[in-house]
Amino acid sequence: MDRQIIMKIMLPQASAAFLQNERKRNHLFERIKSVGRVSHPYLAFLHDMGEHEGMVYFTREYVDGKNLSDLNIPEDQRDAEVLMLLQKIVRALKYAHDKGVVFMNLKPGNIWLSDAQELKITDFRIPGFNEDPTTANVLATSHWRYQAPEILLEGKGDARSDIYSMGVIGYELLAGRHPYTTSRSINSPQDIPKMRITSLSDVDKRHHRAWDKFVMRALHLDADRRFQSLEEMDEELRAIQAEMLEKALKVVR
Repeated sequence: MDRQIIMKIMLPQASAAFLQNERKRNHLFERIKSVGRVSHPYLAFLHDMGEHEGMVYFTREYVDGKNLSDLNIPEDQRDAEVLMLLQKIVRALKYAHDKGVVFMNLKPGNIWLSDAQELKITDFRIPGFNEDPTTANVLATSHWRYQAPEILLEGKGDARSDIYSMGVIGYELLAGRHPYTTSRSINSPQDIPKMRITSLSDVDKRHHRAWDKFVMRALHLDADRRFQSLEEMDEELRAIQAEMLEKALKVVR
């Protein structure tokens, strides 16, 4: 059967660092296997893994379409479209979290929509294949702007780190800009605690005010004060959906 796949190959030097250390090798292969056991319609499926000529590799499902970085949602449809997208993403990640797999690499470039508007999330963080989010090399890119502060500043994270990333993505989709985009430039993660996030309703009065509570809680710098699970986040999205529906019905009446 002919099918398109994506092959990810770890560079020889990085591969050697894992293959020559039994503990690191076992940890890496178990992470890849755990990702491979996660099967959900909204998550790109991992097909195969192994090592060849001193290089570690894995293959995953090929995803066609465009990612959220290229998404252009009409203003009059934005609240409803973003709600639908976030609900799909949250439920897919909740499935992974329930399987004990945290994404740790969530950003718009990893969330795809096919021409038929089918959602696929790609590229769970796997050591050696994704750059260390605390290195200067990554900080030279924009990828760190979707990482939770505890990952960037302390080098560790948990399921609530995915929740922070969801908050950044949600804010960006709704406001059309990153939550920390202000007249004052952010050059490093250390700048984040000094910044103030402008509420969505101040960015654009047309946004439903319930979004403010949602994104501010998801983006809290203290992980203990965020949503503590994706189930909590999903419940809040359902509440926003109910409020939006009630508002729409009042307009019709």
